[in-house]
Amino acid sequence: MGRLGFIGMIALVVLGTGYFLWPYVAADLEDLETHKSGYVHYALSDGAGRAVSQDTFKDQHTLVVFGYTHCPDVCPTSLQDVAETLEQLQDDAARFVPVFITIDPARDHGADLHAYVQNFHSRFVGLSGSNEAIRSAAKSFRAFFQKEKPDAGDPESYLMSHTASVYVIGPNGKGPLKTFKYGETPERMAAALRDIPPIRSH
Repeated sequence: MGRLGFIGMIALVVLGTGYFLWPYVAADLEDLETHKSGYVHYALSDGAGRAVSQDTFKDQHTLVVFGYTHCPDVCPTSLQDVAETLEQLQDDAARFVPVFITIDPARDHGADLHAYVQNFHSRFVGLSGSNEAIRSAAKSFRAFFQKEKPDAGDPESYLMSHTASVYVIGPNGKGPLKTFKYGETPERMAAALRDIPPIRSH
């Protein structure tokens, strides 16, 4: 079966199953690494309500993941992979800040979001904001997300379909410099991150 035929078959499966398969194929369909390097932009807030944007990290690289705290499997796996990648990097880990941007601001904000990301690594920064600000951030990263229909009788039981990539962003939002697809191993991510030159002090 050719590549186009395979992608077509996957698309039919995704349309039939919604949330569960989309994160596994979305990054491959977008092929984000083919995009020319530019800059990403976002204006959000952390768990303490402090404003955070791409310019907050003017002297650091960030590892950005989009997701939500009620995610049953993909998001916890991605965050754990990033945490393990930082462990693999050892002394080089200080050059990278892990950032989690929620796609579900109605449920993810404040201290609860902060506590969630801290379960994975003490250096994780959790960011939320208005629906408009989240949509703008996702558009800048070319990340997909969509709210699925909730279970009957429980409007708070909904899931979210979303791109499950790890974006490597340079100082002041430069990039993505690299995008790791969902399922990439911490060992391979750490090896690739070590190849990114340190930021020179001015």
